[in-house]
Amino acid sequence: MTPMSHRGLFLSAAWFNILVGLSFIVAMNTVAGLTGLQINPTAAMFIQITAGLIVAFGIAYALVARDPV
Repeated sequence: MTPMSHRGLFLSAAWFNILVGLSFIVAMNTVAGLTGLQINPTAAMFIQITAGLIVAFGIAYALVARDPV
């Protein structure tokens, strides 16, 4: 793979992770209903923590995409 294809790979992964993580943070009940997740207070806490980590990985992928080599 060329460095430009690495950049595209990491950039697409960054956008995907950020969009999925933010959608769970902002509209958790709507997204959970679409994906079939059962929401209770404990599950909501773990979903929000996991969504935050997904966003953090998205930011990390975006930083890697800036200079992939």
